[in-house]
Amino acid sequence: MSEQTVNKKSNKKRLPLIIGLIAGGFLLLLIGVGIAGISYFSKNIGLPVEVETPKINDISSSVTTSGIVTSAESTTYTTSVAAIVDEINIRPGQTVKAGDTIITFDISDLENQYDQASLNARSTELSNQTTIEASDKSSSQLAQAKQQSEELKSRIAALEQEIAELQSGITETGANDLANVILEKRNQLSSVLDELQAILEANPTGNDLSQNPEYQEKCAERDALNTSIANLEAIADTMPDPSEEITGLISSKSTELASLEGELASQEALIQSMESGVLTATQREQLSIAKQLSTLQLDAAAASLEEGKAGVIAQQDGIVTSVDITKGSTATPGYPLFTIADMNDLKITVSLTKKELETVELGQSATVTILNREYEGTVTYISHMANINAAGATTVEAEITLQDPDASVILGVDANVVIHTASKQDILTIPNIALNIDNTGTFVYTVEENVVVKKYITTGISDDTKYEVLDGITKDTLVITNITSAIQEGLPVIPNNLDEQQQTSDTSEADTTKN
Repeated sequence: MSEQTVNKKSNKKRLPLIIGLIAGGFLLLLIGVGIAGISYFSKNIGLPVEVETPKINDISSSVTTSGIVTSAESTTYTTSVAAIVDEINIRPGQTVKAGDTIITFDISDLENQYDQASLNARSTELSNQTTIEASDKSSSQLAQAKQQSEELKSRIAALEQEIAELQSGITETGANDLANVILEKRNQLSSVLDELQAILEANPTGNDLSQNPEYQEKCAERDALNTSIANLEAIADTMPDPSEEITGLISSKSTELASLEGELASQEALIQSMESGVLTATQREQLSIAKQLSTLQLDAAAASLEEGKAGVIAQQDGIVTSVDITKGSTATPGYPLFTIADMNDLKITVSLTKKELETVELGQSATVTILNREYEGTVTYISHMANINAAGATTVEAEITLQDPDASVILGVDANVVIHTASKQDILTIPNIALNIDNTGTFVYTVEENVVVKKYITTGISDDTKYEVLDGITKDTLVITNITSAIQEGLPVIPNNLDEQQQTSDTSEADTTKN
């Protein structure tokens, strides 16, 4: 029992010693770690950053936008007939084929209009014919009346001459011999006969000379001379007292002259009346115009009737985009009936921002996605007038024409559009996340000797992940890619992935040299 007591006392004495040894060892360990840590941080002071060297890549830049599918060519159908729609066989969104009958008309009114126009044309024709025939008859009668009038005038002139000569014979009976007067008349008659013979010889074809005024005048003069000579010879043969006989003859001739003058007055009144029944050139032109108008009206009625019978036919394949008339309503000439869009010529109308407009050009290719199907397209139109959208931003309208649309395309649906604005191969690039912009320009943060250096660069084309670098840095530049507000020029930093980037750069350079 005493040995146990001794052992317990001995253990109590060794316990503080063991604890002291353990504490001393831990302290020595802390001192060692501290010294090692101080040595490490004295060599690696700075903010850890991710870096990347510019890479040689291919870039295809593009503008992504969206728009609505529309037809580049739509035809609005009208009609020239005013008729009631009997049947209409379309509705919006329906496909039609060229040659399909879209609208039929009730043509009863058109048939009535044609019948009326036909009767009016026939009536005008008959009326014109009656008027022209009456005019031609009056013209013929007028010519005869004028000829008779001229003959009366010639006879009156001859009688007046005879009376004057008889009166002259009475006053000069003692001074002149009646035989000389008769001789003079015969000489005049001979001259007239020569003139008539000349007229006959000038007409070898034997044309009717009854309408020749000169011939008729000479015939009347001949007859008058013959009568005068006969009268004078009768006077010379039978009148014992020439003066009394001449006076009686003058009285008889005066009575005959008065009768002829009355007949002439009646004839001239008849001529004046007949002239009003003969159509003038202006009146004949009016008749011709009236006939042309009635013919045009008939032709128009016939054309309307034929168009009404045919109805309205689709002239092309397409989609009906609007219907502006209903069954039972009356079609108005020139007003829209319906519209068909050409499905072989489709376009996407998009709005471009000012930034997008800087790179988009006519003729650029585009990829268009409609209802999960892709189509190739081409930029075919860029407006020269800007618009302000609902958000107050300035946009410019552009159109992309589909190259080979198919039956799956639906008008009016949304379409996603990627316009391929540029493409380059084997160019120096940096990630988009490394790019920064301030009032001076575009820049990147780089690392030189573990210190941040701000470098301004010139960029070219870009895509969703990277930018082309034209100048400002080289392929060996370490570019910081995890940009935070803590990154400032002159800040000490530690590139975490430096070894990896150097290895990648060496591999890229080797691949470029090999290629």
